[in-house]
Amino acid sequence: MKIIIAPDSFKGSLTSTEAAHAIACGLRDADPYATLVEIPLADGGEGSVEAVAERLDAQIVTIDTVNPLMKKMTAKYAIAETAEGKTAIIETAAASGLNTVSRDERDIMASSTFGTGLIIADAFSRRCRNFIVGLGGSATNDAGLGILAALGYRLLDRNGKTLTPSGASLSELARIVASRDDDALRDCRFTLMCDVDNPLYGKSGAAFTFAAQKGASPQQIEQLDLGLRNWSRCVTRDLGIDVAELPGTGAAGGLGAMFAAFFNAEMRSGIEMVLDLAGFDDELRDADLVITGEGRMDSQTLHGKVPMGVLRHARRAAVPVIALSGAIDHCEEFDRAGMSGVFSIQPSPVSLDEAMQRETASRNLRSTASQIMQLIKAFTCK
Repeated sequence: MKIIIAPDSFKGSLTSTEAAHAIACGLRDADPYATLVEIPLADGGEGSVEAVAERLDAQIVTIDTVNPLMKKMTAKYAIAETAEGKTAIIETAAASGLNTVSRDERDIMASSTFGTGLIIADAFSRRCRNFIVGLGGSATNDAGLGILAALGYRLLDRNGKTLTPSGASLSELARIVASRDDDALRDCRFTLMCDVDNPLYGKSGAAFTFAAQKGASPQQIEQLDLGLRNWSRCVTRDLGIDVAELPGTGAAGGLGAMFAAFFNAEMRSGIEMVLDLAGFDDELRDADLVITGEGRMDSQTLHGKVPMGVLRHARRAAVPVIALSGAIDHCEEFDRAGMSGVFSIQPSPVSLDEAMQRETASRNLRSTASQIMQLIKAFTCK
């Protein structure tokens, strides 16, 4: 029996590589002879660099940068030689993600993507001219002001004073002055891994859809939305391009809009891009089962997340899919979508903190996978 193991990360607990390994160990506990193919996945958020770099035989680079509140930290990205040339693989979550700021410290109005800009600048200095950027898991809503500032662009208010890049500065922005590297940066190719289609502003835009989960109050959400509208007016006036209504421009607090306007970025589905790089469809040809999963499966999972991307491809190949998760909502929706089974890995009631500990999550994944394999063997080994 050939089983493909293709999970997303269990956020806050396990990377997709660690999750795949735990599932594989559980399956081997029950059947040492099964053929297992581990394909850790991501959709543009946390774990995207690891997932893509592994398939491109890339070099991992660690640099000093800053988190959304400008505190020093280190972050990783990858550099690979591809058909397009020297390529940097970067995820915004590495330096601008929710995981880089404690829950008590989160301040969306003060947060900036400056740290991600430092990563891009480092890759540019290493002669990377092709960039794959994952737009998931950000703690920011600054429409890329931080990235632009890190790349040498000047952010000015109506009095010509330089603004500190942040969500709060969006409303004060009057002009963005080009970097001295502007022409060279515009000649670079940016491909965005993005699995949301939200516009920049409005009720389905960046602030109203995503800012609350980043800690924004209702009043701050209103202020951020007004700021994004102001950013859009400034960019449309100065660049002669209006990207606000383009699908995906609201991703990662408006980063989709910034990359589209300043660098003519191409948006691709993150999970589709990773599946292509992984050769997932080729592996499906002789597979008997796919096991996927993520930390929580809910309504967001149904709209473009890793398990649904895996399911789409597997259904075309008529291969059944089982999903494992720490918490499950809308289970009947996954049944209707075509999942052969969705299983919680929690064996008993525990606190969320305990459930999300790495050792606990790994042990529970392994145990649940072993039980599933024993059930499969009971029906196939007669």
